[in-house]
This record gives sequence, C-alpha cells and structure tokens, in this order.
Amino acid sequence: MSPSYLTAQSYASDGFAAIPELISSEEALALQFECERVFDVTAGHPDRLGSVSPMIQNLGRDRRLSELADELLGEPALLMTESLATTAGLPEPQQMAVPPEAILAIAVAVQRPNTEQDTIRFHNDRGVRLEPGDAAVFSAATPHQIDDGASKLLLFTFNAARFGYLYPDLDTLDAAACAAR
Repeated sequence: MSPSYLTAQSYASDGFAAIPELISSEEALALQFECERVFDVTAGHPDRLGSVSPMIQNLGRDRRLSELADELLGEPALLMTESLATTAGLPEPQQMAVPPEAILAIAVAVQRPNTEQDTIRFHNDRGVRLEPGDAAVFSAATPHQIDDGASKLLLFTFNAARFGYLYPDLDTLDAAACAAR
C-alpha cells in the first residue's frame, strides 16, 4: 500500500495525517478483545505488547503499516514498539540521539471513542477522532496529546532504519521483516 497523495501531503505539511479504514472493522474488533486480554496478562503495563500477543505483533509487521512508515519517513523503517497508547506520548527522541523527524507513530483505533472529543489533538489545536479501523500517523516532532479514555489505540512506533534498532530485543524479528520488504 502506498499512502495517498493527500496523506503524504498532510503528513509533510502538518506532521500528521488521518487514514480512514487502515484495517477492517472486523480486525479492529478482534484487536479490541486481544488488547483487553493482553492488558490483563501484562498487569496493565502498556508497552511491548507484541511480545505477549502474536496478533498485535503481526499487525506491527503488517505491510499496511510498514510500507506506510517507509514511505512517510522516505526510507526503510524499523518497528520500535507496539503498545497501548497512553497520555504519555512518544519516546523522547533526544534521549535516543535520533532526530524527531526520524520517528513516527501509527495509532490504530480498535474501539469506538467514549466521547465526542477528538482522539488525538495536535499542534494548533487540531485533532482527529478515530473510529475502529481508522489510524493517525504522526511524527515525534509533532506536538500531540492522546485524550485519556477517548478511544483504545494501538500505537506502533517506527524509526528510520539508518539509526539501527533502538530496542535491541526487536532486532531478530525486525531484521527478517525489513529484509523481506
């Protein structure tokens, strides 16, 4: 999949873009139940969900996400993390010695929002409300806030491959995925 011209243009100019129906509503429903199961198994720790869920791990390595990340970063991308989105936001790029424009996140909604508020708010008070299956992609350089309880989001964070693996325990899995592309 290649992002539409409007998606790429919006990402380039605004630092974020909304993507309707990145995954099917059926996939989103299955992932909603999987998130609940995994959240219980991990005692509420929202990071590295792929290590305990093949379903979440497979979505993180799915071509729809990886090719989108490759195209928007302008080079091959490596998966950093799979997590439930929290109000904490993305990792701080300065802590990783990686420029923020070399990190992007794809937030995939797996549950209908509980409120009418935006799911994710970006700079200049612009936001997007995501329905199950919709996604938002944004750079670590883009100021953002994930509204608490607005929706259940799976957050897949990618970095430009030229910086190598930022989380070494994902090396083995991502090396095969990157080589397959």
